[in-house]
Amino acid sequence: MWAFKGEYTGKAKTYAKKIRLKQYIGASVLCTAFGLLAFGLVVIVFIGEFPNYVAVLLSSGAVCIVLINIILFLIYRRAPKCDIKIKNDGFYAEVGNTCFIFAFYTIKTIAEYDGFIIVKAHNKGEYVLQKELIVEGVWDEFEAFMKKVKDSLDTEEPIYQVEDPITEYIEATVLSKRTCKEYVDIRMHRSVDRYFALFSLQDGKEVEYEIGKMMYEKTEVGQTGTLVLISEKFFDFGDGEDVEEIGDNS
Repeated sequence: MWAFKGEYTGKAKTYAKKIRLKQYIGASVLCTAFGLLAFGLVVIVFIGEFPNYVAVLLSSGAVCIVLINIILFLIYRRAPKCDIKIKNDGFYAEVGNTCFIFAFYTIKTIAEYDGFIIVKAHNKGEYVLQKELIVEGVWDEFEAFMKKVKDSLDTEEPIYQVEDPITEYIEATVLSKRTCKEYVDIRMHRSVDRYFALFSLQDGKEVEYEIGKMMYEKTEVGQTGTLVLISEKFFDFGDGEDVEEIGDNS
């Protein structure tokens, strides 16, 4: 994974501000058009019954539209910041801490500049990835990774994952199991059940993994078998024959 964080500088900042400007103009035009339409309809409805209020309504509408545009302008004027994570795990981008944008499943172009890379997606999203802002990962490796992706865009089978996931087979024993409820909507009292198992590994370490309901039901405390991890995440647990079948299928 590669993580980029901080305020853009130099040419990358100029490019990021261009993206911001496009977004500001689009939002401003949309809000202005919607405001004019909304207050225009109000005026049409009330002009016959309350002609004295038409001027007040128009003035209020103009003030609201101006205030919205001022707010949008202040947001645009803020220094453009970067908080993006690129993960080669199904290949996607995480923007900020709240949303995931699967940019690379619909990737359109990749442009390389001195010190930064621009990624454009079919959903019109643009991502500025600057060398100076990388806080996790190695820039040279990232450049090589993006070059492979770029070279594949014009082919019939563009790559979305360059490296095969690492599969580990570890002898382990189930020490304990537990379940818990996780509320997904507190107001509606909606919850989901989660299932966990604590494993003792050969080297003496104890590690807990979320295992899913079916695996939870078929495993028993004290059971010894082969723990299968893919990219350090739980995949399966069973005897030797089960592991061979997994290996054959992969």
